[in-house]
Formats: sequence, C-alpha cells, structure tokens
Amino acid sequence: MSEHRQQIRQLLKRPLLALIGLTLLLCLTIGLSFVPMGAMGGINLVVSLIIAGAKIAIIVVIFMELPKGSAVQQLAAGVGVFWLSFLFLLGFADYVSR
Repeated sequence: MSEHRQQIRQLLKRPLLALIGLTLLLCLTIGLSFVPMGAMGGINLVVSLIIAGAKIAIIVVIFMELPKGSAVQQLAAGVGVFWLSFLFLLGFADYVSR
C-alpha cells in the first residue's frame, strides 16, 4: 500500500507544481494589470510578455513533455516558434511603417 501511495505522489508531483506555478504567474499578471505605468507603458508590455513566455515554457515542458519527445516533434515545435516570430516581426514592421 505504501508503494502505491508513493507512486501516486510521484505521478502527481510535477502537474501539481505546474498548477501552482501557473496560478502564481496568473496572479502576477493580474497584479501587473493594476500597476499604473503611465508614460512607461512599454515596460508593462515587456513584463507581460516575459510572464506569458514563462507560462508557455511550463506548459511545453510539463504537460506536452517536449524535451522527451522525438526529434520530429522538437523540430515541429521549433519551426512553429520560428514561424510565429516571423509573423510577429512582419506585423510589427507593418505597424511601424504606417
């Protein structure tokens, strides 16, 4: 019985830590929305994007188990990140040029 409980604890440890981490990052995001940045609104955006990146990293590593995935899965994830960054770059370039 003790081995069974230990296996259950080991199985639930990482997802529960991920849940706690995501909840803390959510609270940080909500708290940041109430901080007046004034003319320094760009800092708010940068901090929000860093928090979002941390949330994505937790989800990719813990729930998707990408580091344990095959090379094809890792390549597909890398190409997806590259393509998304390329689309953001083009969108920001369009916004700046107008």
